[in-house]
Amino acid sequence: MMGLNSLSTRVQQRIALFSLTWIAATWGLIFAPMKMAISDTPVADFLFLRLVYALLFLLPMLFFFYLRNGRQPLNLGYGFATGVVLFLIYYLQIAGLKFTTSSKAGFITGLTVVFVPIILAVILRKFPSRSLMNVVALALSGLVIASLESLDYQTVYQFSEGDWLMLLGAFFNALHIVMMDRGAKNAKAEIFISVQVLISTLLVFAAFDIDVTKLSSYSFQVHLTAFISGFYVIGLLLMVQTWAQKRVSAFVVGLVFTLEPVFAVVGGVGLLGETLSIYQFGGFTIMFMALIITQFIESSPDNQ
Repeated sequence: MMGLNSLSTRVQQRIALFSLTWIAATWGLIFAPMKMAISDTPVADFLFLRLVYALLFLLPMLFFFYLRNGRQPLNLGYGFATGVVLFLIYYLQIAGLKFTTSSKAGFITGLTVVFVPIILAVILRKFPSRSLMNVVALALSGLVIASLESLDYQTVYQFSEGDWLMLLGAFFNALHIVMMDRGAKNAKAEIFISVQVLISTLLVFAAFDIDVTKLSSYSFQVHLTAFISGFYVIGLLLMVQTWAQKRVSAFVVGLVFTLEPVFAVVGGVGLLGETLSIYQFGGFTIMFMALIITQFIESSPDNQ
């Protein structure tokens, strides 16, 4: 990142915008491979593998950071709290994928950008504006429509266990974004991210009594998916995201990340052969509109 910091502000902003778009695409596309990986692999084992591969990127980077910069405060208290939230996000997302489609998982996760201003409003003790509450209602109505099976009153609604888990994961994802914004101001990004991923890894190991001797028996495809979604998505892209978010406005970041559900649909249809019903297509369209409208509401002077 040091070389990028020497570039002009305009060039840095363009690189940041491209980087955020690439991150959104990767997040969306990774749902389908992960769903394939956990089809015959315990959720906890896959999550542990994913986090271990992330540490293979983060810990060496942290080591070289200390060699270059000397002692730095670890901020373990806040890093632990953020790590607990990160653990909940990853577990809920992967567990939810077992019981829902990757397309729906992507759109439900996209509701993160709706939860963020609500959480900030609670923390700042400022009640959300009527316009924000209206767009939240719009997003939830889209989610309900996407969950319709038919107009038959006997089978009208189908919101699976996986959908609830993904929705809860989206809430914790929003909470994590808020905590990241505050925590990064008190510690270096390399330290803060490494601490919370390490805490998440230890929590998975302790909570689910992981048998490490079984991990080598999983297929190459499972390890490859865990490596890509860990070393690359959690490790590398989390660092890139931290760098990029310092160079473009929160409005732009939120708007770019609304692309994630679109790529989730592409991955689900292309890799898993998922199909969209007319209800899902209509509901996802409403949700996508709500995600974009949210960004305009957040950027307006009345909501600052």
